Amino acid sequence: MIADADPEGARREGAAMLAVGFADLVDYAALVRRMSERQLATLVQRFEAIASDVVIAHGGRVVK
Repeated sequence: MIADADPEGARREGAAMLAVGFADLVDYAALVRRMSERQLATLVQRFEAIASDVVIAHGGRVVK
């Protein structure tokens, strides 16, 4: 969608690079079955915080 919005943008001199990443928790389905709701919420919050910290530390931003 971003490329469609500005197809020439990536080719302009000095244009910012764009990357999209996706992260997933290994065996999430198995974790859901073994953990309490509280444990699972803590795990997800910690995962999001760590992922966000890493992205921001490297000059990125988390959109969702």
